[in-house]
Amino acid sequence: MKVAVITPYQEINTELQQCIDSVQQQDHGDVLHILVADGCEWVNSSSYDNVMVIPLPKNIADYGDTPRSVGTIFAASLNVDAVCYLDSDNWYEADHISSLVELAQTSQQPLLTSLRNLCHINGKKMSVCPVSDGMKFSDTNCLFVTRSLFRQVASWWDMPENMHAIGDRIIWDRLLHSAKGLACTNRATINYRTRFAFHYLQCGEDVPEGCKSGQDIAQYQDQMSELKNRAKKRFQSFQRQPQTL
Repeated sequence: MKVAVITPYQEINTELQQCIDSVQQQDHGDVLHILVADGCEWVNSSSYDNVMVIPLPKNIADYGDTPRSVGTIFAASLNVDAVCYLDSDNWYEADHISSLVELAQTSQQPLLTSLRNLCHINGKKMSVCPVSDGMKFSDTNCLFVTRSLFRQVASWWDMPENMHAIGDRIIWDRLLHSAKGLACTNRATINYRTRFAFHYLQCGEDVPEGCKSGQDIAQYQDQMSELKNRAKKRFQSFQRQPQTL
């Protein structure tokens, strides 16, 4: 199964290096890493195996959504079987992709997910995220999407300009309502380096300097509540069809 990992990035730093290394170290043999330079310096892809860089001439400033669309369309043109996403400050466990490939093959579902570890800025694992459960909601980094849903998952660019802050919820809604079923590995194989203050408070940790309050997302509470309710109803419809889970 040929899998593309899509990573938008805005600067080359040690976090991006860890991100790239984690994809290089996957134990699944057929992985292409597509880096989308969001108006910034290019990574020297010749230093790696199966890495391609797509340069955008300017920073789109939409939370990486347009770069994700560009990367998805490019991956589809290369006839990959599935796409997944990895933000430039996050990293995979070595068996992340192989565990999802195995689940895709055994479940025969078009939409697959994993769980994620909430990690300190310094890289320390704090806890498994209680919100991204892989069924009612999946963080973008935890998605594994097969070809029948490429049209939906490529639509990151196609949302109101002021909604990109909750673009992950919007894409999840589109995927859920297009997929005939989904399955989750129930394993935390994504390491999500969080910069949200409330995650540290939930984990009983001191909040590092420079963390975000989440106010840019809080203003969308009404829209998020509606999307959560839609996801819950859709998930309940899947539960009434045990063969889809």
